[in-house]
Amino acid sequence: MLLTAATSLVSAASYVANWVSKEANYWLGLRRHKKALLTLTRDEKAVLQKFIGGGETTRYAVLSDGIVAGLAARNILVRTSNLSGRHQTFPFNLQPWAREHLTKHPELLDE
Repeated sequence: MLLTAATSLVSAASYVANWVSKEANYWLGLRRHKKALLTLTRDEKAVLQKFIGGGETTRYAVLSDGIVAGLAARNILVRTSNLSGRHQTFPFNLQPWAREHLTKHPELLDE
């Protein structure tokens, strides 16, 4: 009986520790991503302004577009399909966290 209670307690503690760890990693990652929005270049801001002010939901770009690729590497944009269209271009969308943060803080896209 005591062994069963101890096993259950360890199992519950492990579950709670795992959950806390995942939540902490999520919030730390989100904070890191939001911090990346503070160091955007003029060209990156121009791309993102089309999503926020221009009403675009998808932007098509070639994979060799360094600006879009850089934004995707920093998890600000995401390539939404591996199928190309429109002359070898791929669709990119703004990450939901980035759309929410830039909508609340449009001054981050000011030149």
